[in-house]
Amino acid sequence: MKDKLPEPKTLAEIVNMGIEDPKLSTNAFAEVLEQLYNTDQYQVMIAIDGFNDWLLPTKYPSFRYENSRVLRGFIPPQDIALIRLFMKFDGHLIRNGVKLMATTHLRQFNHIATPEMMDF
Repeated sequence: MKDKLPEPKTLAEIVNMGIEDPKLSTNAFAEVLEQLYNTDQYQVMIAIDGFNDWLLPTKYPSFRYENSRVLRGFIPPQDIALIRLFMKFDGHLIRNGVKLMATTHLRQFNHIATPEMMDF
C-alpha cells in the first residue's frame, strides 16, 4: 500500500485507494481505523451491533474446516480479515474516542457463548 500511496494527506485518499484497488481494500480499511484510533483532531465512536453473531461459524464453506465438529466445514469469523479488525476489545486504545459493542439475541435464542468458545 505504501508503494501506491506513500504519504496520504487525508483519510479520503486512503479510502479512494482502497476503492480503486480491491486487493488493497482491507489494508486501506485497517489504515483508516489506525488513523482514527490515533487522532486528536476528531472524536471517534466505533459502534458494533450483533457482536455475538461473530462467535458462530460463518455461512462461507471451506474444505479446511471439514474436520471440525463445531465449524462443520464453515469458516470461523476470526479468519475473515474485516471481522478480525473489529473483534478486538481494544476501545481503550482509541486516543480520543470510544468503542461500543452490543449483542443481538433475536436470531440466537438462549445462545451460550463462553470465553473458551470464542477461539474455536
